[in-house]
Amino acid sequence: MHIVASGKAVAASRDYDMTPFIAGADMLRDAGNGYVTECTTAFAFNHFDLTTHLNVEQLFTADHCTPSGAVWRTGSYLSNPTIGTAVGATTAGSDIAVISGQDYNPYMYYGANTSNSAVAIFGYVTPIVGGLVCYSGAPSGTVCDNKVTNTGLTVTYGGGLTYQDLTRTEQTTGVSAVGNGDSGGPAFVIDPQGYVYAAGIISGMQNAGSSCQGDPAVSGGRQCSAIAFFAPVSDYFFYNELDSIQVYPG
Repeated sequence: MHIVASGKAVAASRDYDMTPFIAGADMLRDAGNGYVTECTTAFAFNHFDLTTHLNVEQLFTADHCTPSGAVWRTGSYLSNPTIGTAVGATTAGSDIAVISGQDYNPYMYYGANTSNSAVAIFGYVTPIVGGLVCYSGAPSGTVCDNKVTNTGLTVTYGGGLTYQDLTRTEQTTGVSAVGNGDSGGPAFVIDPQGYVYAAGIISGMQNAGSSCQGDPAVSGGRQCSAIAFFAPVSDYFFYNELDSIQVYPG
């Protein structure tokens, strides 16, 4: 595994990331009426602005996490620093959203939910059936050995949200792979040389239960599952050909 320094001026962690923001960090927004929504950051990429002809740094997360215009903050308090504001994304129905307005770097938190170790991102891949992927949601931490069982699925979640072209995985060792709060976080693959490549954005789960990796302590009890769905980042780049994943060394 290629662990690299993230270039941050102070020690940061999943629970309290600092600019430039990276994948795998906890974030939350005001959901109104005294409630908050918690999700996880995904990969940094460059958006080509057709007006200015300049690249703008942006960050992926899940569409179901956020309405356009929502302001996201790092960690678990609304008084924490701003990660950015959700803007629209062109993905033809996939569960992908974009956060903009701050500095973002091509790194990802790797390890336990309390980790402050980061790995570099070297590109992106398209998921294939039979392949293995890892997840790195902020509450669960890194969970690998998730086998791709299906691609191109249309999935309807509770509440009626429907997303297209999702990839389904099953945990080969039976532990939970993702859970509440991991949504929007990174799905990735590790090549034989140990380099990390973006694969997608955590979307949802199937057959959820109370057995969780990482942090189980969320209001009302955290739900997790060994069966997960993610939205491939290749979908976004198919519809946004001028944009590009940020890669190390940047």
